[in-house]
Amino acid sequence: MFDAGRLKQLTQTVLKNREPSARMEALLEIRHYDDPRVTDLLRRVSENDKDPEVRDLAKNLYIRRQLAGEGEFSSPAVEPDPASAPDWLTQSQAADTWTCLSCGGVNAGGRACRFCGGERPVPAQSKPLVGEDDLVLSPQLETVRTVQAKTVMRGVTACGILFMLPFLLVGVIAGFLAYNASSLGDGLGALGVTITGRVTAKEVSRDDVSYYVAYRFQYEGRSYTGRQPVEPSFYNQVETGAAVSILILPGDPNTSRLVGSNRGATVAFAPLAVFAVVWNIVVCSVVIIMLLTGLGFRRVLRRAR
Repeated sequence: MFDAGRLKQLTQTVLKNREPSARMEALLEIRHYDDPRVTDLLRRVSENDKDPEVRDLAKNLYIRRQLAGEGEFSSPAVEPDPASAPDWLTQSQAADTWTCLSCGGVNAGGRACRFCGGERPVPAQSKPLVGEDDLVLSPQLETVRTVQAKTVMRGVTACGILFMLPFLLVGVIAGFLAYNASSLGDGLGALGVTITGRVTAKEVSRDDVSYYVAYRFQYEGRSYTGRQPVEPSFYNQVETGAAVSILILPGDPNTSRLVGSNRGATVAFAPLAVFAVVWNIVVCSVVIIMLLTGLGFRRVLRRAR
């Protein structure tokens, strides 16, 4: 049944859709419509479309349509006139001629005689001819599948990278915090001021067997406290209530460190630095593998064409 609405929709797709694969699929469907406007559309697309694969498909469909139209002759006795052959007939098509055993008519390609409809004789020990659809359309159908596969692979790669963006952000934040901790330690060493404070408590963490010393100090009339992991030797040397030297940052007294213990200078920086390095290596490796997989898939498709 002729569907004018569908024909109009397919025509719009062929002429206006930006995706070559969509235009090729529309061409494969619109070829079934027996309408003179389809023939003119195929000719226009074969001449004007921007994509070479779309132009080739339209040209092949246009040639098939012209060959099918030339088969409508009223008299089988008329011999084909080579001079009247259409100018779009390729050299290979002109060479593929055969004589009908029923009426003696000379044909160019095809499986049936254009004059009487008789079948083309099959040479002895030769492979039967494949259908016209296979000869003309198989490369284009394969091209459509290739374009669709590339589109799907691009989408998968893009979604994978978007999925990995939060993990990349975590790595950046961890690196920033590690750098900030390192900068604070460097700032204390370069700009720190040493004052005297008092030990307020000593603690031992049973989970990881770590030693901590809590302290209090006065600076510019205000009281500040701190708690720092220390080495076992430092822990055993100081007593609760004993005076200790404390290195503080004048612009930020909350940033402080016990003098004589180096562990407090590195304990905040080291775990963050290790985490940031390991995390970023793993996440970046996954992203690179995804990109290389997508590129490798495209190379396989390119070689298979």
